Amino acid sequence: MMIFAVSNLWIQTVTKLLINIIMRIQNYSIRDVMKGIDGRKMILPALQREFVWRRKDIVRLFDSLLQGFPINTLMFWEVDDIMNGVMEYYEFLSSKHQESVSTNRIYQVRDNDSKTIVIDGQQRLTSLWISLYGSYTLEKGKNEMYLYLNLDAPDNSNDSEDDSINSTASYYNFRFMTEYKFKNCIANGEHWIRVSDAYAQNFNAISYILSNQLADNEFAKETLEKLLRVFQDENIINAYEIKGEDLDHVLNIFVRTNSGGKPLSKGDLLLSVITVNWAGSNNVNAREYVQGIVNKVAKYGYKVDKDWVLSCILYILDKDIKLTASNFDQSTACEIFNAKDEIANSIEAVCKLLNRYGMLERGLTSKLALLPIVYHIFKFYLSRKVKQDFVNGHKQSVDTGIYADMRTWLFRTISTSFFTSGTNEKLKKIQDVQKLHGEKDNYPLSAIIATDSSLSISDKEISEYMRIEKKASFPILNIIYSSTDGICYLEPARGYDVDHVHAAKNFYDSDDKRYDTIPNLQLLGYDENRSKNDMSFSEWWDGKSSTEKTKYLQPANFSTDIKDFDMFFENREQMFSVILKKKLGV
Repeated sequence: MMIFAVSNLWIQTVTKLLINIIMRIQNYSIRDVMKGIDGRKMILPALQREFVWRRKDIVRLFDSLLQGFPINTLMFWEVDDIMNGVMEYYEFLSSKHQESVSTNRIYQVRDNDSKTIVIDGQQRLTSLWISLYGSYTLEKGKNEMYLYLNLDAPDNSNDSEDDSINSTASYYNFRFMTEYKFKNCIANGEHWIRVSDAYAQNFNAISYILSNQLADNEFAKETLEKLLRVFQDENIINAYEIKGEDLDHVLNIFVRTNSGGKPLSKGDLLLSVITVNWAGSNNVNAREYVQGIVNKVAKYGYKVDKDWVLSCILYILDKDIKLTASNFDQSTACEIFNAKDEIANSIEAVCKLLNRYGMLERGLTSKLALLPIVYHIFKFYLSRKVKQDFVNGHKQSVDTGIYADMRTWLFRTISTSFFTSGTNEKLKKIQDVQKLHGEKDNYPLSAIIATDSSLSISDKEISEYMRIEKKASFPILNIIYSSTDGICYLEPARGYDVDHVHAAKNFYDSDDKRYDTIPNLQLLGYDENRSKNDMSFSEWWDGKSSTEKTKYLQPANFSTDIKDFDMFFENREQMFSVILKKKLGV
């Protein structure tokens, strides 16, 4: 009886999935697809992706078609009522393609007609569209070229423009040429046919062969026959056809299958959903808004992507941070739109704090740790205060108050590798704590730490940090060298290396591995590290001024002589332990 119940539940689940989204293989002729593009029955999901194929790629596509090679399966999404769509869409490029203009226009939805959305296959279909319905130019209004096929003989040359991408030689000689170049070839006795002429409905192959004196050329007749067969073959294009209105299923399929060109994330697609729900808002584009935040963060020396920005937005709006279409419904999209300036300002404020902390991109091992900080700044409208506190190089203290508590939270997540698992659940608990205990002048550090025992740090952990080896030391060293008492040891815009204080060569014949652990390591700028090279500690240190020496965090009254390494190591370990305890709030 139990087996039957489980089986029945499984059947119900599978049936539900099949109802929500159905996939099947459909076959199309080139004419079917081109007719769909020409009549704007086939359109594209509005993603930040451009047409990137060049002439050599298009030539290779046509050669593959004539040789009978498969061109991979495409993917179409059938939408019955475009007016009810929750995404924005693009039109295909103009058939008269200019190489420097590859941005698709937004498709203006004006009716509730059904449409075919090309989820995968844009590059191939656009290539066919340009070649059969239009032209290719390198510059605006100059050198308009059409795709031609040589009918004299196979392409036996190995120096064509396609060589860089050919793993196998082309057999058919396709070439983009201007009409002037084409006429010169004809005048030289060569036989070329414009591919779009052969594609025309009224094209008569027999008349063409006879009028061009090709009746005795078997290659020409066979090639032309193959070309026409490619145009008419109802099985030449294979596509997965998706039916169903479950947008999240469609987005998941797209992300999993769309590996060509620039990789796309779930966030790329969801931005189209948000923009549609921003309709009527003076044409503000969600993708441009989010990309603007990504670019601004980069100016501070940090790297985030669209997915991070969207997760951050959901978190600070007290939403589930999963990137699903349902989490970006019209209500949420309106919330984002109404708060978009404060959201962007809050994220920028955190970047200012990170700079003030002396936090480097390489040391920031999990950007998710920033979400609770952005949350606090956003909820209590602190972005302006942060800006004022750190304007024009002002050195506002980050060692007390909420700035210190935010820093402690950040450093604890880094040192404990807190966000390596169970991310959503952990963030949900922290989000709940912030709702209950957060106040303008109180970042609820203690309450947050209490949500998970893995955030606890004792003297034992501090001792273990001191044994971290060079290859894994950067995050802890970044914490140690972060700003203290108004002193900024690191500049986020600079690149840093991990360097041995006492050179490694001094220990090659020894079993003493302490030289490769935290107390004998430091962060040096790239150029400085290369100039230091294997220089002895004594020689290098003697060349530093008293002002310069303060940024290297060396213990008081120490010897630079290698024979005093034990004492140096012990003193620096003690010094670093004290610094870490303070930075980690132990």
